[in-house]
Amino acid sequence: MNKIYLYLFFIFVLFVFVIFQTTLFSPSHLGRFYIDLTLMLVVYLSLNSEIRGGVFLVFLSGYMLDLFSGTNMGLYVFSRLSLYLIIRFLITKIYSDRVGVHILIIFLSIIYEWAVLALVFSFSSQLNTAISVNFIIINILINTFAGYICFNILKDLHGKLHS
Repeated sequence: MNKIYLYLFFIFVLFVFVIFQTTLFSPSHLGRFYIDLTLMLVVYLSLNSEIRGGVFLVFLSGYMLDLFSGTNMGLYVFSRLSLYLIIRFLITKIYSDRVGVHILIIFLSIIYEWAVLALVFSFSSQLNTAISVNFIIINILINTFAGYICFNILKDLHGKLHS
């Protein structure tokens, strides 16, 4: 498979995920819940892509979220790139082709993302005080479930693209 088509496929998926994440899956439509589709793409890319192309796509993902979120510029670029590199380092140490490992990586990635966001927002006083531990736990569980479904869809589409 030509790598250009593969990159174009992932860029298309990224655009679709950003559009869904900022419109249909935004907290204004889902209440207080927030489904982070682009984070699932970052996890998928960190497990299934080569380093050079993956870093570019992850950077693009973070940059697009920085543009559309209205938060500190560079926040999502930093959090997504650091998460990508952490997962890339971890998969050299563990066998990552099991379903349980995928779910665990998705779960820990969501916790990492919330921790980075909470840390940055605590310094910049943009943290909403209505965010409780229960709210974070519910969002982590919802995102883990949605992330696993999203991960499997990406895996199937990527497999069909290769064949």
